Amino acid sequence: MSIKPAFFGIKRIAFYCGKSVFKCGELDLIMQDGQTIVFVEVRQRSNAHFGSAIDSVDWYKQQKWLDAANLWLAKQNLSLEDADCRFDLIAFGKNAQDIQWIPNFLD
Repeated sequence: MSIKPAFFGIKRIAFYCGKSVFKCGELDLIMQDGQTIVFVEVRQRSNAHFGSAIDSVDWYKQQKWLDAANLWLAKQNLSLEDADCRFDLIAFGKNAQDIQWIPNFLD
């Protein structure tokens, strides 16, 4: 799945790095919004039979997301406690035009 750079331009958020994989999980995108590090999860559902893309981010997936972010931050000599960061969700529906950006999804 490809997310057009123009979409990020509209949101005024800068690309930092792509997929980062750890044993505990992965980070789809790492972006920067001013001084804030933004960990972005990208989800897509072509069929709502098993729920929406948003519904697919359950408690277990959220924990993996947090663990991966902690490991990435540790590589930067930071932690969730001292870094200015947030967790956003980009959810695609069946139609590629059906995009939802949910800032602070893990708040």
